[in-house]
This record gives sequence, structure tokens and C-alpha cells, in this order.
Amino acid sequence: MKNFLSLFSKNPIHSRDSFLFSHLARRLALVLSLFSVLLLWPNEGWPQQEYDYSLEGDMVYIPPGPFVFGTNKRDESAEALSLGIPKPWYADETPRQKFFLKGFYIDRYEVTYKRYKKYVDALDAITPPNWQGSNFPEGKDNEPVTHVSWYDAANFCQWAQKKLPTEKLWERAARGKEGNEYPWGNKFQAGWANLSDRSGSKNQPVAVGTFPKSASPEGVHDLIGNVWEWVDDDYQPYKESTYRSEYYQAELKILRGHSASDIGHFPGTLYNQAIKMFARSGYRQYSSADEPAPDVGFRCSSVTQPDFMKTKTSSFRNVLKSSVSSPTIIKPSLSSTATESTVSKFAPLNPFQPKPNLPDSGIVALTLLAFIAGVFSFLSPCTLPILPAYFAVTAQSDRARMGRMSLAFFFGLATLFVAMGASASAIGQILRDYMFQITQVGGGIVGIFGVMTLFG
Repeated sequence: MKNFLSLFSKNPIHSRDSFLFSHLARRLALVLSLFSVLLLWPNEGWPQQEYDYSLEGDMVYIPPGPFVFGTNKRDESAEALSLGIPKPWYADETPRQKFFLKGFYIDRYEVTYKRYKKYVDALDAITPPNWQGSNFPEGKDNEPVTHVSWYDAANFCQWAQKKLPTEKLWERAARGKEGNEYPWGNKFQAGWANLSDRSGSKNQPVAVGTFPKSASPEGVHDLIGNVWEWVDDDYQPYKESTYRSEYYQAELKILRGHSASDIGHFPGTLYNQAIKMFARSGYRQYSSADEPAPDVGFRCSSVTQPDFMKTKTSSFRNVLKSSVSSPTIIKPSLSSTATESTVSKFAPLNPFQPKPNLPDSGIVALTLLAFIAGVFSFLSPCTLPILPAYFAVTAQSDRARMGRMSLAFFFGLATLFVAMGASASAIGQILRDYMFQITQVGGGIVGIFGVMTLFG
């Protein structure tokens, strides 16, 4: 025992080991410093220019729950083919599926020229071909912006801290939980949406919200009619669909909602029958992502409540309502109380939004657990990347607290490495001095296990 204890005084850390230990310590310090800066950076992220999002706050919250997607209906009478339409009705909308979606937000109205102008001014973006320089056509402030490609639409939504809706999100907003044929129900109503009513019609897009009867029960307007709307997805078959199309592999993007444009030369009542089918919420159109059109626009969505909705309200809805003459629209009060009640009514908090729900003492305990995990996780390196996130999700903590727990974890890991480095030389010397005895003991243990294996 005396010889054993003397090792720590007689065998100081060799110069080479000291160099390795110092090198490791410097690297750990650098990594931890950088990691601290990244994790504890303010919630706003990297410094960004302040943009004007004042028109982007008018979104509708769609609550979580199951909904019907697709259909099992078939064009048994080949009506589409008889009208000269090559794709049978419902063909690429099958099969009927039921999904559970988390809550999400979607623009109440299609993106207007006025909203798109703010994006163009903020980023000096390329304007649509029907603009004069950086100015949109006069008098179209509240009409849906058109002549935009899928890329233009996606870039705008990204700038607005949103995304193009997926097909599932768009269809949930349009069909409701029950999977209705149209936003207002299962029966087609002529005149309720901005749709062409006859062959050769010169019908054009109008100001968003002009057709309030077309709104869904949750308050999303113009999902049918006015303009086609880009969504995020490629044109691909639904899962387990038996329909095959040559266009599935053509890298096309999906359009939803139909537009106000003429659909072709269908005689008499056949026109009404065709528009009734084209205007269904489940109907899928497709187009090349880089092909803008005079009747194609878009709206945006978000799976979380955008930051600007939490801090300020949108003036767009008041501007829109004062500019659209409709007896069913009442101009709201401009008082702060009325504005706050409007926001609370139409933009409830997202129940899936992470938020702190533990007292400070709970966070301290979790930080300590993270530190201990950093020490013991050396025994299982595969867990290193996931443990900080696990504790963060368990605590439903905000970014700053997540950063503290992650730092505690890595400091625990660093502590273990430093301790091992400091004692490496002494332990190595012990192993060298007692190599023969350790070999004998190890051989005995192996022999015992061998006998146990032979006799079960």
C-alpha cells in the first residue's frame, strides 16, 4: 500500500502526458466557448434587418384533430372522358385516408399585391412580369398577386417567417374535419365563389374577401375560386393509390382551389357540371414550378404561431374590410380593446407551442441531472447527441434554459475527460507495476468463466 500511495508523489505527469492534457483542455475550452455563444444567443437569432410584417398577422388557427384526406369515389360513368378531359374525376385523389394533424395557422386571405410589395421592397426581389418596375398594377392593392412562380411563392413565405402549406394542410383548411366537398359544405353553390359561370367568360380575380360565402367555417376565405394556389408538394400519387400518371415523375408542383378563369368550351349545362367538379376542394391541378400564370397565386401557413403575431396585430384586416363593400362585413372598432379581442378570437395560442411549465427548482434539478448525464454518458457515447435535447423536451423549456442544461451536460463530460487525463499517468504506472498480478487474476477469471460455460 505504501508503494501504491507513493506513485502519486514519485511519478509526476510526464511532459508528453502534460502536453496532451494541456492540448485537450484548450480544445475543450474552445468548443465549449463556441457552443455557449450559439446556444445562449438571443431568441431573435442572428442579427437581421427589421422588416415590415404589419400585413402578415391575419392568420386563422386550425385546431388539432383528425381529418379526412382524399376520397374513395370513382368516375364510374367516365364523365370526364366524355367531356374531353383525359384524367378521370377523383383518379389522383384516391384512396380516402384519415390523418391526425397538429394545430397550424394559415393565411385568412391569399397573398395580395400590397403584401407582396413589402417583400419586394425589403429584399429588392424580382417583380412579377405584370409589374411596372417595382410597382404593381394600379388599383390592385387587395387583389391576389399573380404571375408568380412556385419559387417566388416559397421565397415570399420564407421571408414572412412562414411556409407554403402542404397539400394536407391546405385540404384540411378547405374541407374541414369531415372532408366536405367544398369549404361551405357538400353542395355546390353557384355564385358563392369567384368562379367562371359560362364558356368564354372574361372573369378576373377580385379583391380577396369579396365572396364571404366561400369562407370555411373556421374563417379562411377564397380557398375555392379567385386564383389557383401553389402548395408545397410535388405532384405524386397518394400512398396506396393505384392510379398511374405520366406526370408523376415530371417534377411538377401542385395547384389547389381553382381560379376565376374560363375552363374551356363546354356547351350549355355541361359547363356547370365541369366547373362543379373542378371547384372541389380535393381537386388536384399541377404545373411546372417555374411557370407563373395570370390566374395563379398563393397563401402561406405556419405550424407555430409567428413571432410577429405574438407582439403586434395586423392592420391588414381593417384595411381590407374598409375597402371591400359587402353588407355582411362590419367595420370593427379601431380601439385597442377591440383589436386585442380580435387577435384572441382568431389567433388562439398553439397548444403544441413549447413553453416553460416547471418552477425554477425543477430547472435546477434537471440541470444537475444533465451534468451527471455528461459524466456517465462516457460509458455509452452513442447517447451524447440526444441527452441534452431529451432533458430540454422533458422540461418543455425555452431556449435559454435549454442552453444552460446543454452546457451543464458538456461541462460534466469535460470534467470526466479532464479527470481521466490528470490521472492517466498514475494509472498507467500502476498497471505496469502490477502487470504480472493483473494477468494472473485475469487468467483466473477467464478460466472460471470457461468452466461455467462447459457445465452450464
